[in-house]
Amino acid sequence: MFPDSIFEPVPLWNESFTQQDESGLARFTLGAYLLMAGVLFLHSEEDAEDNFELLSREELEMLGINFDVERGPLRRLDYREFAVTSRDFGSLRGLALRAARANERGDPREAAALVALASRSDDELIRVCALGSAIDFFDPRSIDIPDQIAWFLRNARQPETFELLSIIMARVSPVAALGAIPPGTANAQSLTAPGLMAIHGTVLPYSQSNRPEWSVPNKGSMFAHIQGVRPDIYASNDYFRWEGGYTDYAREVAMTNLFDWLNSRGLHGMDVVAHSHGCNVVMASTSLGATYNKIVLLSCPVHWSKYSLPSAMLTKNAISIRTKMDYVILADRGGQRFPVGTIKDEVLPIWFSHSATVEPKTWIDHNLDRFL
Repeated sequence: MFPDSIFEPVPLWNESFTQQDESGLARFTLGAYLLMAGVLFLHSEEDAEDNFELLSREELEMLGINFDVERGPLRRLDYREFAVTSRDFGSLRGLALRAARANERGDPREAAALVALASRSDDELIRVCALGSAIDFFDPRSIDIPDQIAWFLRNARQPETFELLSIIMARVSPVAALGAIPPGTANAQSLTAPGLMAIHGTVLPYSQSNRPEWSVPNKGSMFAHIQGVRPDIYASNDYFRWEGGYTDYAREVAMTNLFDWLNSRGLHGMDVVAHSHGCNVVMASTSLGATYNKIVLLSCPVHWSKYSLPSAMLTKNAISIRTKMDYVILADRGGQRFPVGTIKDEVLPIWFSHSATVEPKTWIDHNLDRFL
């Protein structure tokens, strides 16, 4: 879905944005704006953390997004009201013009109208991003969710679209995204005394960017890259795996399994590199007594009130590596960065991608081996 090369996005205020530039980059900015509209314009008193404050204002400014907006409570609107008044589904250029206007005025109702319109777009990226905020703006019962799902099953072609859709639908009705990899058993030994372990993230249906192969010994290209730098990475066939369910419960089960895995092998105090919600499994396991030395978190959805590290582990050895305005983290409604004074933030000059942090090319291009 995302360009392989590093690029700068087209800001909302740029003329190229409203003209929908030939490079297609304006489309990604439009998607990001739609996906984060529910965070920008709405709030919930029930939320334990304010993810709006965890957004990087510098990155919002680079996208040309106005963060000084009128914010209202969640889900007070009826989707059908806007669906009736917005019969023209709109071209990408038309949606861009509406987005630029909504961004300039900072009015939540205008943003809601934009989201409702875009949630019926024929462009799968724009549609799924808009749906991510539609369930914030509108009572989900007023949205024909089965019809939306049916549309994607008929029309979507990108695996990343289904990844975002799975995350968004889990916010409506949390269900586990069942993984296909059970925990391994202790029946083989590493050739080198292990000092580092790799932990994959959520395993979502149709997902390619979050598939765990990157962390699989003798299979994952990222594993091979890390092994070239750290030959002490755990490479036995009982390496740690978890089912990858997209729920807090699945992560709680995983943290217990991880703690038991470390205990049974006497491996507390290892270094660890983890991706996505695998990072949160690592942090959650410390509440049971798991200990780590160097901690490398890749594209971690920040939910600091639920998943954090004890103060003793908040050292120079804890690092978060991420891209800018990660679509998956936005859909998850996680924070883009850790609170000030906790974990250091290494921000790559890459926009929107969730999987770039587990690609060897990214590590080589940006000298990330130094964090191992």
